[in-house]
Amino acid sequence: MTNPWSPTTFIVSVTGTAPSARGAMGWAFDKASRTLWLFGGTTLSGNSFGDLWKFEVATGAWTQVTEPGGPSARMLTATVWDSAKQRLLVLHGLEGGMFTSDEFFAFDPGADGGWSEQTLSNRPTTRSGSSFLGDMLPLCLFGGADNFG
Repeated sequence: MTNPWSPTTFIVSVTGTAPSARGAMGWAFDKASRTLWLFGGTTLSGNSFGDLWKFEVATGAWTQVTEPGGPSARMLTATVWDSAKQRLLVLHGLEGGMFTSDEFFAFDPGADGGWSEQTLSNRPTTRSGSSFLGDMLPLCLFGGADNFG
């Protein structure tokens, strides 16, 4: 029996300009297209980003995606690739290092896509630092903290 948790190492030659150094960013992986999506994050000095990047494993290329109407700069978002609808979901997060956001956005990378704010009839309480578990529907959100910890 093979160990499903054994580490795997692969090397990818990276092309293009990569995102600047950051932490606390949201990221998700689209297994079908082998594309890593990265949103937001923060520098060590606390400056937040509101940018979106994609990394295509097959080509090793980073590309900044510039579409208007997306979330404001933030860190500690819950981010997941919705494989059923082929879109990136970004929920909540911490704006300005101080306030949790109640926003929920979807990014559709298709030709007619772009950012759109989503409404939910049964939205989880506002938080930052939470995680989606998997990419299956219904989505399951775990953990996080509100403005008071």
